[in-house]
Amino acid sequence: MSTATKVNKSTMRILFHFFIFICCTIQSQAQSGLMLRLDSAVVETGEAFYIHLEAPAEPDTLDLSTWSALLSPDNILAQSPWVKSGNTWKKDLRVIVFEASDSLVLPPLTVHLREGVLLQSDPLPLTVVPTPVPSNDLVDMADLKEIHRESKNWTDYIWLIWLVAGLAITLLVLYWISKRKKQASARYRSSELSAYELAIRKLDQLEAQQLWQKGDVKTYYATLSAIVRAYIDDRYQLHTQKSGAEDASVQIRRTNMDPHTQALLLQLLRNADLAKYAKGQPDPSYHPKAIEDARRVISEE
Repeated sequence: MSTATKVNKSTMRILFHFFIFICCTIQSQAQSGLMLRLDSAVVETGEAFYIHLEAPAEPDTLDLSTWSALLSPDNILAQSPWVKSGNTWKKDLRVIVFEASDSLVLPPLTVHLREGVLLQSDPLPLTVVPTPVPSNDLVDMADLKEIHRESKNWTDYIWLIWLVAGLAITLLVLYWISKRKKQASARYRSSELSAYELAIRKLDQLEAQQLWQKGDVKTYYATLSAIVRAYIDDRYQLHTQKSGAEDASVQIRRTNMDPHTQALLLQLLRNADLAKYAKGQPDPSYHPKAIEDARRVISEE
């Protein structure tokens, strides 16, 4: 064997080992170590499902571009972060598909490890079936059990109690406001009347009550005395309402009141005091005359 032949064989062996080294290097740069797993190989359209990824080392980036022809970014609903679990790193993709397919194959995915190595998965076969539509709703409902109704409790009606209470309070407030308005209106109307008109009206109201006819002589004379005293105090600027009978008589005699009218008034006040303080009662025949004498006193010019 010539020297040239030996050299060529040696060169071929070196080239062969170099080729083997290059192939091993390339193979190490794109290992088939990325695992893809499904919970079920059959999924329904419109139903989200998970694809579980598992890598032997810490990943850096995941390339999903190989799926773009079959799954748009909208089909990938969520991605979990890479989480270390034992000696591997795991990640979940939440995916949804809207078109049925008997033989959908997702192309291999590539992940870049932090060490600079590329990992590639195997293709992922998947069967997508249409979501079944119930053929007969009544048949599907046949197995439904009768609804169990819970027993009623008073607390179930607490809202009704609060509603009634609120309405009652509202009605009471409205009634109180209405009553106050009526009282204010009555006071306003009274303030528009003259002392004479107001006294005559009160005498008419007293007469309509028929107190002495019912046996309530004391109240009859007390009210009659108060009406007359209020009128003469206003007309003659006196203070008989807060005075006794004797002091009131002194004040009345100092006025320019007609003597006959003074006599009627003083007699009326004496009889009224007699009845008010239970010292006795005027003659029953004087009861109707008393209110007529009061009208004469008030009507005196």
